Amino acid sequence: MDKYQDVRRIPLGSVLAQLGFTGFKKRPGKKEHFGKYPFHQPKKNNTSFSFTNEKFNCFSCGERGSRQ
Repeated sequence: MDKYQDVRRIPLGSVLAQLGFTGFKKRPGKKEHFGKYPFHQPKKNNTSFSFTNEKFNCFSCGERGSRQ
Protein backbone atom coordinates (compact mmCIF):
# COMPACT_ATOMS: atom_id res chain seq x y z
CA MET A 1 0.00 0.00 0.00
CA ASP A 2 1.27 3.44 -0.98
CA LYS A 3 1.45 5.69 2.09
CA TYR A 4 0.63 8.73 -0.10
CA GLN A 5 -2.40 7.11 -1.73
CA ASP A 6 -4.86 9.58 -0.15
CA VAL A 7 -2.76 12.57 -1.15
CA ARG A 8 -2.49 11.36 -4.74
CA ARG A 9 -6.28 11.40 -5.05
CA ILE A 10 -6.42 15.20 -4.60
CA PRO A 11 -6.81 16.84 -8.02
CA LEU A 12 -3.83 18.97 -9.10
CA GLY A 13 -6.09 21.94 -9.82
CA SER A 14 -7.37 21.88 -6.24
CA VAL A 15 -3.86 21.77 -4.81
CA LEU A 16 -2.69 24.72 -6.92
CA ALA A 17 -5.82 26.73 -6.05
CA GLN A 18 -5.24 26.12 -2.32
CA LEU A 19 -1.68 27.41 -2.75
CA GLY A 20 -3.04 30.56 -4.41
CA PHE A 21 -2.05 29.74 -7.99
CA THR A 22 -5.26 30.29 -9.94
CA GLY A 23 -4.19 32.21 -13.06
CA PHE A 24 -3.87 29.27 -15.43
CA LYS A 25 -5.43 29.50 -18.88
CA LYS A 26 -6.66 26.58 -20.96
CA ARG A 27 -4.61 25.91 -24.07
CA PRO A 28 -6.97 25.98 -27.09
CA GLY A 29 -7.80 22.53 -28.45
CA LYS A 30 -5.91 20.68 -25.69
CA LYS A 31 -6.60 19.32 -22.23
CA GLU A 32 -3.87 21.34 -20.56
CA HIS A 33 -3.39 24.74 -18.99
CA PHE A 34 -0.50 27.16 -18.97
CA GLY A 35 0.72 29.86 -16.65
CA LYS A 36 3.62 30.91 -14.48
CA TYR A 37 5.46 28.19 -12.61
CA PRO A 38 4.35 28.57 -8.98
CA PHE A 39 7.73 27.75 -7.42
CA HIS A 40 9.86 30.49 -8.99
CA GLN A 41 9.22 33.71 -10.89
CA PRO A 42 9.81 33.17 -14.61
CA LYS A 43 9.43 36.17 -16.90
CA LYS A 44 6.88 34.46 -19.15
CA ASN A 45 3.87 32.16 -18.76
CA ASN A 46 5.82 29.16 -19.88
CA THR A 47 4.68 26.32 -17.67
CA SER A 48 2.28 23.68 -18.91
CA PHE A 49 -0.01 21.82 -16.49
CA SER A 50 -2.09 18.87 -17.59
CA PHE A 51 -4.79 18.39 -14.99
CA THR A 52 -6.15 15.27 -16.68
CA ASN A 53 -2.75 13.58 -17.06
CA GLU A 54 -1.57 15.11 -13.76
CA LYS A 55 1.82 16.33 -14.91
CA PHE A 56 3.64 19.60 -15.46
CA ASN A 57 6.57 20.97 -17.42
CA CYS A 58 8.37 24.29 -16.81
CA PHE A 59 9.98 25.42 -20.05
CA SER A 60 12.00 28.05 -18.18
CA CYS A 61 13.98 25.92 -15.72
CA GLY A 62 13.34 22.45 -17.18
CA GLU A 63 11.59 21.10 -14.07
CA ARG A 64 8.93 18.51 -14.84
CA GLY A 65 7.02 15.89 -12.97
CA SER A 66 3.90 13.83 -12.63
CA ARG A 67 1.85 12.27 -9.93
CA GLN A 68 2.58 8.77 -11.14
